[in-house]
Amino acid sequence: MEKRGQTIFGMSFGVIFSIILIIIFISVAFYAIRNFLGWNQCAQIGLFYTDLEKEVDKAWNDEIYIDTIQFTLPSGKKGIKQVCFGNLTQSAVREYTSTQTSLKNEYYLPESNNVFLLPVENACDIDMASFRLNHVSIEEFFCSDVTDGKISITLSIRETQDKVTLLAS
Repeated sequence: MEKRGQTIFGMSFGVIFSIILIIIFISVAFYAIRNFLGWNQCAQIGLFYTDLEKEVDKAWNDEIYIDTIQFTLPSGKKGIKQVCFGNLTQSAVREYTSTQTSLKNEYYLPESNNVFLLPVENACDIDMASFRLNHVSIEEFFCSDVTDGKISITLSIRETQDKVTLLAS
């Protein structure tokens, strides 16, 4: 004798319940993968700051140093598009004055920091959007574009300097 629910769909309750469970498991798996990819972006930003700081310290400890180093940052739709250098109170290169003002007035980032990632929203959280490099001399606030997830930065120091000069290539 057939049950009334089976005649409507032609499937037993057990099969329908199994399909629902499979859909739930697949959804949870996609959610977990998306979160792990987000952690990868945060890790790349942290590694960028760490590697940049190591290179600046290496240059600062030498008497004469000049080198161009390439760093990797998150790319894609939710990636980093620009990296800006200089603090928010110094003069800026003319084309970046609005960027500097925006960072200062809209995001309230620490004025003592001298490295900023744009767009700020793609930098994991507001604390990862800026960083303070020690031993660095930056003449004017400027930004450099990130191309295919890569940015090149030139570091130099001469015997007469007490700080590393940072230039984006």
